[in-house]
Amino acid sequence: MRGLKKFLKDCGGASAVEFALIVPILSGAAVMTYDLWTGSRGVLAMRAGVEAGAQYIRGGGSSDATAKTIALASWKDKPRNAAVTVSRSCKCGSAANVCTGLCASTQTPPQVFVTFAASGTGTGVFLKQTLKDTQVVRVR
Repeated sequence: MRGLKKFLKDCGGASAVEFALIVPILSGAAVMTYDLWTGSRGVLAMRAGVEAGAQYIRGGGSSDATAKTIALASWKDKPRNAAVTVSRSCKCGSAANVCTGLCASTQTPPQVFVTFAASGTGTGVFLKQTLKDTQVVRVR
């Protein structure tokens, strides 16, 4: 009984035990912070690539294929399954219209919109994040 009391009062090694209990929690928090940071960095890089393609269109570029190439080339550290699609749509007011014809009611060219859609899968140590971004540019 006396030995048990002496053992329980002894504080030697308490810091080592506390450290051993806290280290796994701190390590997990550090790894999760890194995962969240890499995911955020991946989203920002993807948006920068899409913005570069949109800037080409805003600057007067007319080739959707070139816009796609610029967007993919500007996407730094893109994942293996990175994809960018570029599509055009036209409207007369709020109604969809053919891009090659004039609006029936006003006999004016329709509004032209170019839509960029980017996607990919970002990976961290534990988390896999689906990256998606869409940007619409009004050409006229």
